[in-house]
Amino acid sequence: MAQGLERAAVATKQTYETAAEPTEPGMTVIVRTHNDTHGIPGLFSDIAKQDYPGDYEVVVLDAESSDDTLDAVRLSTVYCFPEHVTVRAQSIEPADFANKALDQAIRSASYPLVMSLIGHTRLATNQAMHAAGHLRGGNAAAVYGLSLPGANASLSERIGARLLGTRRIVAEGAVQAPTTGKERGALAMDCTIIDVGQYKAIGGFNPAFEAGGADGELAARFAAYGHKIIRDPSLAVYHSHNLSPLRAKQQLEFWKSLDEPHNVHPGQTSAYDSGYDYCHDIESRLRS
Repeated sequence: MAQGLERAAVATKQTYETAAEPTEPGMTVIVRTHNDTHGIPGLFSDIAKQDYPGDYEVVVLDAESSDDTLDAVRLSTVYCFPEHVTVRAQSIEPADFANKALDQAIRSASYPLVMSLIGHTRLATNQAMHAAGHLRGGNAAAVYGLSLPGANASLSERIGARLLGTRRIVAEGAVQAPTTGKERGALAMDCTIIDVGQYKAIGGFNPAFEAGGADGELAARFAAYGHKIIRDPSLAVYHSHNLSPLRAKQQLEFWKSLDEPHNVHPGQTSAYDSGYDYCHDIESRLRS
């Protein structure tokens, strides 16, 4: 797996090195956190080590952490980043963690590209930001990677990753995602880079999706408007929750249920109506 990720990263970097323009657009890296004291130092170190030929800033959206997450942000900023890199943190409502706060942060980003991460993830390669090269010249609207089992992954999570074909995805390298946008994990916001202009142009996240599904619906809408979406394994993260077999099964059922077709068409008068009742039905079933 590690060798496959390294090959994917090298291939992505070569795409950059053969590009006509050596300087890449700036990027706003959005990190959402909640009680991630132990995750922030490693993630900030990963971001600082990225081999990216462009400027970037880091925006932390903290959902009322009750531990020392914000202290970890301040200390890690000093130890990890050079002075010219701006790192700012803002508090958000926990209820807005999934989509609303992220939507607002994307719209107010200082740079034309946004990278979305979660505070307890780790970047799998130092070429992750290079995946933004797929967006050059409007070639694609977004690029996403994949989530791999982290050091704290349970056996259930490791088995689940194998069943979802992560080894095959790594071996395939960068490919255009299915045009339906329904692939599980499409534009998952723990490892995605988005063109801010194209995101705004199609309306951003669907506010009807409060606890999951907005990323897949966004992918479907990008596809409906004729935009390419790229899956690049060099933009991979280690992301685990040490789930029990029961919780892993519930999560898998949740994501499978989001594979239902989204009735999204360019120019429809109510672009956000599709999926509202469906998504809330899923949330109700998960809570019961």
